[in-house]
Amino acid sequence: MIRPLSLLAEKHLVEAAMKLKFPEKSYKCPYEKKSRRKEVREALDLLTGNSPSLKNNMFESLNRLKLDFLPLEALKKIDKMI
Repeated sequence: MIRPLSLLAEKHLVEAAMKLKFPEKSYKCPYEKKSRRKEVREALDLLTGNSPSLKNNMFESLNRLKLDFLPLEALKKIDKMI
């Protein structure tokens, strides 16, 4: 994943790739079956009713986390990840 592209909706990436005539993906990711990406995407669609604005609001809210409001156990997990 190219991180700055994670800010764009998938449909916009697909449209751009088609306009730029990028070749279609012809390989499978070796981690595709182990990844929970599809599962998370489906859960997000369920939570948001597939509303692009609601998905965007949820994504943007991650930039406004207030660590003081998180439980201590969550902070310990975050600390281990950093």
